[in-house]
Amino acid sequence: MTNTTLHRPGCADAVAPTGGLIVDCLDVRLLDSRRGPRTLVQNVGFDLAAGTTLGIVGESGSGKSLTAKSIIGLLPKGLVASGSIRLGQRELVGAPERDLRALRGTSISLVMQDPFTMLHPLQTVRATLAESLDPRTRRDRARRDQEIERRLDEVGIQPAIADKRTFELSGGMRQRVGIAAALARDPQLLIADEPTTALDAGTQKEVLALLGRLQRSRGMSLILITHDLNVAFAACDRIMVMYAGTMLESGPSEALKHAPRHPYTRGLLNAAPPLTHVVDRLDAIPGTVPAAHEVLGQCAFASRCDLVVDACRTQRPPLRRLDDGHTSACLRTDQLDTTTPREPRGGDAVIAQPRPATVPLVKVENLSKAYRSTAITGRHRVFHALHDASFEIGEAEAVGLVGESGSGKSTLARCLMGLTTPDTGRIGLGGLDATDFSKLSLQQRRDAYRTVQIVFQDPYSSLNPKLTIGAALEEAVRVRGGHRTEVPGLLEQVGLPGDYAQRWPRALSGGERQRVAIARALALRPRLLICDEPVAALDVSVQAQILELLRSVQSATGMSTLFITHDLAVVRQMTSRVLVCFEGRIVESGATSQVLDDPTHPYTRRLRDAALLGARDAA
Repeated sequence: MTNTTLHRPGCADAVAPTGGLIVDCLDVRLLDSRRGPRTLVQNVGFDLAAGTTLGIVGESGSGKSLTAKSIIGLLPKGLVASGSIRLGQRELVGAPERDLRALRGTSISLVMQDPFTMLHPLQTVRATLAESLDPRTRRDRARRDQEIERRLDEVGIQPAIADKRTFELSGGMRQRVGIAAALARDPQLLIADEPTTALDAGTQKEVLALLGRLQRSRGMSLILITHDLNVAFAACDRIMVMYAGTMLESGPSEALKHAPRHPYTRGLLNAAPPLTHVVDRLDAIPGTVPAAHEVLGQCAFASRCDLVVDACRTQRPPLRRLDDGHTSACLRTDQLDTTTPREPRGGDAVIAQPRPATVPLVKVENLSKAYRSTAITGRHRVFHALHDASFEIGEAEAVGLVGESGSGKSTLARCLMGLTTPDTGRIGLGGLDATDFSKLSLQQRRDAYRTVQIVFQDPYSSLNPKLTIGAALEEAVRVRGGHRTEVPGLLEQVGLPGDYAQRWPRALSGGERQRVAIARALALRPRLLICDEPVAALDVSVQAQILELLRSVQSATGMSTLFITHDLAVVRQMTSRVLVCFEGRIVESGATSQVLDDPTHPYTRRLRDAALLGARDAA
């Protein structure tokens, strides 16, 4: 039984119990004097009792973060919230900024997706936590240090870490420090906005377990915002599914997991790649999330739903209460199949296998790389990113490279691209010695870049914001000696309309920008495509679209791929062979099915077991 329920509409003058939250009839509008006000979030409502957890799930653009920012009073300039948000006896909508500022940290606190944006990179952990403490505690040095040590212990960090600077910490450790800072003044409500996105399975499991333990021990309310339903299932009492600024479904986690009552929720579940077997096709939801103001008078999901009827396009379905504690905004709930989504499907996806070759496309021998730092800390430190790494990639072979953050995966990719020069070892690339790009002639360097291209995790950082999509692709085509007439074909190859050539990167969604980044890499017709966490930060449905795109491109072009990821389910679907990287060393390699089903190295077993446990928690 849970005390987290959907609050009835009507903006009633209700008072939440101590530590509890009531959100009622919440709307968020953009005030634009040229085009008039535009609705971004409409009629969101729920109750959250003290000590309970609510997951808010949906794709990018669904209104999750705007709902959270409304609660804590941090909406961007030009956005206005209306309706009611009550924390205990306090009404937060319309409250003066000075009152909201006094509540932040003490009554409501926020943990962001990337703690590095909240933590000063050159500040020590001790200084970061001291800033978050009550001023009276900060003024007493002995009491302050004692409290910092206690807060670090609460999130599982040794006291010695207090004197490290935040840039020296791993992603998971930074997230722990961010949580400790957010809880330093014992808030009644913690909002965690995508706290595990792009973390490896082991670190993700640790962060979720930490949040759950802290929430239970403190009797604190928790709102967990995520685009991953499996993360919500593992951590939340109840889940609210949002889409295009509105609520589509709400219910207890167990009920939502085994019998979703809205087509959108079911689509999100089906889009997640399975860990235990290869499927012939990943089930992406077609299309993209529309703007909220464009679908006010209809079912927001109508344009992407395979159960749509005329009535769905002429009215906004109300949230209806169902027998199992669910609410669903679907006119055809009774026709929806409520059995467990997608039974395991066997099948053999077309994953490229190596072609017999006298000389492999890539041959890496005894590669090592160390980084040295003395400038900021004043102490000489050496970090060994790679130790004696050796492997080969054949023609048309799909190879995975897996490991936790800091294991050396990206350093290896940078060495292959010539962006980093290894200290020792050798890199053979298509018969060319590409160990040190600075020693190559201009023609050899061009040949190397035509042989290997890369797609990064964040496509926006790899696209020039001052160039249209067409200009960016034309620039890449010219490097190969091609013609601008190839641009429409490149866009078509990655599933985008030709008129996208006139658009700017800022006007595209994350998935569309990733498609453009792939098209730009393909413009040089490389023999090897390195994919460095290309779907780590994408919504699960967009992730399925991009993975299917990469499968089809690989099959059509016969190029090799090196797929770098921390997600073992993605490795299962995308590769025929896998390398496991741990502390800069390749500790295990072999056929993907063999390594994932029967790992021999303890580290690989730990990765596999953490991923399987996460899958079982969501099953």
